[in-house]
Order: sequence, then C-alpha cells, then structure tokens
Amino acid sequence: MIILGIDPGLANLGWAVISPGPTAIAFGAFRTNPKQRLGQRFIGLSNDLMSIIKQRRPDIVAIEHAMGMQFTQSAQEFFQAVGVVLLTCEHAGLMVAHHKVGTWKKGVTGNGAAKKPEIQAAMQKAFGLKSLPTPDHAADALGIALHHLMLMERAA
Repeated sequence: MIILGIDPGLANLGWAVISPGPTAIAFGAFRTNPKQRLGQRFIGLSNDLMSIIKQRRPDIVAIEHAMGMQFTQSAQEFFQAVGVVLLTCEHAGLMVAHHKVGTWKKGVTGNGAAKKPEIQAAMQKAFGLKSLPTPDHAADALGIALHHLMLMERAA
C-alpha cells in the first residue's frame, strides 16, 4: 500500500509518499510563484502533483481537511489548493481520504494542536530519518499520510 499525503496550500503544497513500516519513500513541497496568474499557479500545482502520482503510483491520497477555518486569504488559498488536488486525483482515478487537522496531529504526536517543530520531530522519529524533515509542509504531509496508515492498520 502506497499512500500519498498532502498538506494543501497554494504558495506551498507539502507532499509525502509512504508505505507500511512505516517507510518514507519521498517527500517535499511544491511552491508557486505569487506573481503568476492564479490559473497558472493551479496548472503548475496540478502538473507537479500528477508527476508525483505517475512516478510513485500511490494507491490512495490522504489530505488535510480544515473544518471551521475562518474565511481569510489564507483559508481561500487552502481551499483553492484542495480543489486542485481533488481534480488532479480524480483525473488520476485515485480515492482521496480527508483527515481533520486536529485529529491527524493528535494521532501522530499525541497533541491535536501540535506546531510545526513538534510535527517535524515526531516524523523524524516515526520514520527513522537522520534529520528533521523539511520543509515543514512536507513534514505535515508525512504526518497526514502516517495517520491514514495507522487508521488502515487498526481497521485490518
């Protein structure tokens, strides 16, 4: 089972590919240029994501789902990125599992309000990485994917 974890964002979209073990296969973040037209940023994210999907062939995608987020510029960009991810995954024929931010953070750190450094440290330990996973958006994506893996293993 290969899981693609996504931490959505328009400026920075974190991604991570993991397998049971857990093993971190690959992780990183896509960045978009805020000077580009919005549609061009969407196309760039979709193309980058499709490249990872074709290269790593995940079985499922796990994405952060923000409930109760106040409508701000940041929230608008978050939901725009979610739309790009959902459309890209639909084109690729992939199922998408949504995980609430507080739930996945609690599941992988024990703290539903964990901040970026705490998540990075937890992911370093969980995956046996030599250093903290960077950028921090990639660490979040690792956490989202790991939480999904943990839920699957409990259900089995």
